[in-house]
Amino acid sequence: MPDATLYRLDPPLDGVDHVVVWVSAPQPHLPSKAAIVAVGGVASHSLKPIVEYAHPAGPNHAGALWLLGGYEIAEPEPQSEGV
Repeated sequence: MPDATLYRLDPPLDGVDHVVVWVSAPQPHLPSKAAIVAVGGVASHSLKPIVEYAHPAGPNHAGALWLLGGYEIAEPEPQSEGV
């Protein structure tokens, strides 16, 4: 089963502010693959990946986001309690 996560891009990339990164499991004679699809902002309704890569050691979310434009995964800031 693919491993998929929604990420917010900060700053947005060409008007795209959210992407989904998924990593598929290897198949016979094919390595695992990571792909990024735009889903927010001015994203089209296409599911064509804007970044796609395979690596024998196994692609990952951080590597795919770096290839997209040097993005890094940041921990969410804690939500403050209402005062």
